[in-house]
Amino acid sequence: MTRVLAGAVGPADRLDVVEINPRFVEILNGALRTDPAMSAASDRIRIIPESITEMPIDHSYDVVVSCLPFTNFAPETVRSILDRYLSVLVPGGHLTFFGYLGTHATRSLLSSRKEAARHREVTDLLHDFTRRYASRQSVVWRNIPPARVWHVRAPEHATRAADAA
Repeated sequence: MTRVLAGAVGPADRLDVVEINPRFVEILNGALRTDPAMSAASDRIRIIPESITEMPIDHSYDVVVSCLPFTNFAPETVRSILDRYLSVLVPGGHLTFFGYLGTHATRSLLSSRKEAARHREVTDLLHDFTRRYASRQSVVWRNIPPARVWHVRAPEHATRAADAA
């Protein structure tokens, strides 16, 4: 995803890549030097090796693209991340994120009751969030597994994701 975004970065644009996993940070830093699409825009790309919920924010964003596996996190963590996304977007800014199809059924069948309940709570939280803020959604059937992609517009006034729950 970072490679695709790097290819779309214009001369006046900036791409901040937030990645908490040290190994992925290492890979991304290497790609800034060796990958043609990323190296071409490397002077406009910043790798931030932190959690989105803990990093200091010194500016707003027009667009946020998230590749986080929300259903792997605790509900409180998902609320915190969604709150942060809304807080860093300019009014009317755009958030795109995705979730894989079929995870609810799979987790219901294969997980413990506690894990299935956690997954259901996160799924419900995401449903409430997208019901409130999503402007459109689509399914990428060619992805394995297929993924639903949501496109969200930040409200004109600051709102917290917890308010949507």
